[in-house]
Amino acid sequence: NNATLVVAGAISAVELRALVEKHFANIDSGPRLPSRPGFTPAPAVAVKSLRLPVAKPMVAIGAPLPRLSPKERASVYVLSEVLAGGSAGRLSRRLVGPKLPALAAGGAPLALQDGGLLVFFAVHDPDHTSDEVRRVILDELAQVRDKPVDVEELTQARLRAAATVAGGLSTNEGLANALAMATVVEGELEQAMLRPQQILDVSQSDVGRLANQYLREEMLSILLLMPEGRPQAEAPQPGSAP
Repeated sequence: NNATLVVAGAISAVELRALVEKHFANIDSGPRLPSRPGFTPAPAVAVKSLRLPVAKPMVAIGAPLPRLSPKERASVYVLSEVLAGGSAGRLSRRLVGPKLPALAAGGAPLALQDGGLLVFFAVHDPDHTSDEVRRVILDELAQVRDKPVDVEELTQARLRAAATVAGGLSTNEGLANALAMATVVEGELEQAMLRPQQILDVSQSDVGRLANQYLREEMLSILLLMPEGRPQAEAPQPGSAP
């Protein structure tokens, strides 16, 4: 009883029902699952170093997210765009370039029914240390916590985020995915179509409030990935200076 099927395209409800009956009618339903209240992020710094079959070292920093309201969800999209919106994001501008330590930087929110994770990462040149990259990412998170996002920067981030969401609604697959996520995660099908305008309505205070709630350093988990065969990165101690 925990599956949702969304179909978008040139098919009628009658045709779809026949296909659903054909392929899924033989699956017995189970007991109804109880609703869960989600979780509340709590301070729990975790720093871990791993050696994996990756080509380049990488630093990943995750911030846990609780179950979000529609307004908070829109604000998370904008916050993520400010920090990790491709070449226009703060992390790329600070970390990526010919004389800078990283080869790529980015991030995205994973906002699910009971909670989720806001992740930022940077893949860096082995000649630079993971600790150097980690410090820059943490400094940018501190900047967005401590100072209001510039109006022009906020406007551009909103437009990019809204365009990305609206663009996803322009294909059958994207529309089906958006409707499924809105139904399962938020319980309201209409939220899929309202999201672009909600993003455009996000304010400086909305972004600042979310950053101070979920991007505090004591809430973050830090993962340092090193290629196999290279010296293991030394994990900084929780609470060490950024």
